[in-house]
Amino acid sequence: MSARVYALSAFLTMAALVAGVSAYGTFNPPAFGHSIMELNWGDPADPVADDVYITGNVNIGSTAPAGGRLDVNGPLVVRTDGATNQQSFFLDDQVYLYVEPEYVTDTNSSIFIGGWDFQGATGARNLVLQPLPFGGKVGIGRSPAGKLDIEGGLAIGGSAVRGTWPGTIARDNLITTVSATDSFSTDLVIAPDGLPFIVAGGDVPGLEARKCVTVDCAISTSVTLDGASTAGSGVQAVIGSDGLPVVAYRGSTGLLTIRHCNDPACTSSSLTTVPSTNVNGLSMIMAPGYPLIIAHTGVLLNAYRCLNVACSTVSSTTLVGSNVGNFLDVVITPTDRQPVVLYYDGTSNIRSIKCTVNCTSVQAGPTAIITGDNSGQYLSATIGKDGLPIVAFYRTPQDELRFSKCQNLDCSTATTADVIDTVSANTGTYVSMTLAPDGSPLITYYDETLGQLRLTKCVDAFCAPAAGYLPTTIDSVGNPGKYNSVAIGADGLPIISYHRQSTKDLTVVRCGSEYCVPFWTRR
Repeated sequence: MSARVYALSAFLTMAALVAGVSAYGTFNPPAFGHSIMELNWGDPADPVADDVYITGNVNIGSTAPAGGRLDVNGPLVVRTDGATNQQSFFLDDQVYLYVEPEYVTDTNSSIFIGGWDFQGATGARNLVLQPLPFGGKVGIGRSPAGKLDIEGGLAIGGSAVRGTWPGTIARDNLITTVSATDSFSTDLVIAPDGLPFIVAGGDVPGLEARKCVTVDCAISTSVTLDGASTAGSGVQAVIGSDGLPVVAYRGSTGLLTIRHCNDPACTSSSLTTVPSTNVNGLSMIMAPGYPLIIAHTGVLLNAYRCLNVACSTVSSTTLVGSNVGNFLDVVITPTDRQPVVLYYDGTSNIRSIKCTVNCTSVQAGPTAIITGDNSGQYLSATIGKDGLPIVAFYRTPQDELRFSKCQNLDCSTATTADVIDTVSANTGTYVSMTLAPDGSPLITYYDETLGQLRLTKCVDAFCAPAAGYLPTTIDSVGNPGKYNSVAIGADGLPIISYHRQSTKDLTVVRCGSEYCVPFWTRR
């Protein structure tokens, strides 16, 4: 034992001569066979810090090093300002690394490793960098500008990619069963935090709101907005001017019912019921200031204007007094900020109405723009890249999905309806449409014959037949696709909520590519 002390002393003395600083150590043997050594490198009276270099292996807590430079048998605790702010690293034969979240209190922290878990000898293991609990970004080599910012680019398989990423990393579509809700109506919107907010009406538990915690909605919170078994038909949602969701739907007694959420997850909400309404179909959009609701009530087509943020006060205007079907949609043209209502007239035509701001009166129409063969069932409209309305719809007796583009702001004229998909004898019901990031229309719909959820992305911004269409099947298990609603997530990829008939589940698919084709990427 003395030889060990002398050898260490000699090492310190020689090292001190080379480094030009003093070295000293204290040796306190509490019992035979044990050693406690306090090693101080440099002069304690000198405030300048000196480095310690150890060229061999260091073993702590075990008599046999595992072969690494540092072998610690037991937890390694790193303390930054005493026991109240510590981070524990557990490295053992299961290779588990965890930074305790309760000790991470700095809201400006750049990164938090939520879990690096390789426990067990078999099965898949994941590495997830999750900036928690305050949100944040991951930067490699620089201060992050996005969720992940890599200075110098990313090399995959030896090929370096620098600057702007030219496309999306190829990945699969992710299908998630969100809840066992008999969702006979769904709507999905993107909240201000970039995550989906979904409402679904069903027999159990009635009208439900889901706030997604992740972009794919694999994790979500749930609240029952209306527990009546028949509440929620025709449900629509928008994000109000205060950044909180507003939900409109047919109540259990048939009346138009509006709920303004008091928080992003809608854990509480204020309720407004519009008297003397019998809602058969509705559409809601954010007009200048407050939500605007267009509803089919019996034989009438009415506009309901919220007069405040909470929609606690509503005024109404009758737009059409007869020949109204229960398929309708409303858009706001960006040049004049006035609503255009497109609806099925209950016989065989699509008609258009141009309103004054907030639909206080009719400015033009109703005008039949697509005529014959029951055109206009299950229609969905949005604003195209050129600022004019576009509409996708189902047409019988051909039983096919079609598309038309308005030629002016009031949509008094429109292009001939082009056939989008004829994959089966009956495809194109339950239509939902939005614009992809490149400005081209993206349409989701149900195939009645095959029992599938399908998606078509137009090749150009005008959905021209010469450019073509790219239809694909998204989900075909258990007769999925009714009551679907599509939006573009914060990552630029489509996300769709819909009903799976076999299990009556509310389901969400987050597409793996802009065309919703699994593992597709742009070269």
